[in-house]
Amino acid sequence: DPWARAMTSLGSSPWFLTVCLMLVLGLIGSKFSNIFYEWWYRGYRRKPSFYANQEIFIKPFPGENDTWDEEESFVSSDGTRLHVYHKPVKEGPAKALFLFVHPVALHAGWFAHVGTNLHKHGVHVAAIDLRGHGKSSGFRGHIGSFGNVLRDVDDLATSLAEKLGRGGGGHQSHDHHVDSKTATAANASSSSSSSSSSSSSS
Repeated sequence: DPWARAMTSLGSSPWFLTVCLMLVLGLIGSKFSNIFYEWWYRGYRRKPSFYANQEIFIKPFPGENDTWDEEESFVSSDGTRLHVYHKPVKEGPAKALFLFVHPVALHAGWFAHVGTNLHKHGVHVAAIDLRGHGKSSGFRGHIGSFGNVLRDVDDLATSLAEKLGRGGGGHQSHDHHVDSKTATAANASSSSSSSSSSSSSS
């Protein structure tokens, strides 16, 4: 029988036996690897992966379930609606005002634990969602330019200074705003003077 002879020849082939052994070991290994991963990542939480039907293990960190106490929105100087989170000091005046700016491609909602740690020491913490991020308006994931970020943070500092007043951290916020405006005006004046002197000399 040709079929029987072919199967006998194939069964005696070392390559065939090697492939079968690898398949068996692979099936057994996948079974035990899942048990190993479950033990190795014990205490981690699962999170859906970017790939379909897959999960990744996330190591928990202290404060990951913290939340902001208050949220609000304000409109920047160019009309963009920006979202702001707060951890206000409710007992007595705040020792300072801390303005948190998150990294690009993230949002401030993930950093409530930063506010919690500072809030314990009497600091009013505010965090802004950059334009295009989180709950702020704008094209998703884009800030446009770094100048937009500086202007938005400056607008927020002004807004907080007006809201908090000269006490409770508003004094520092107001002074920062005035200093930044003064420095900008001085730089502009210096540039203008340099341009004028260059024109005169030519």
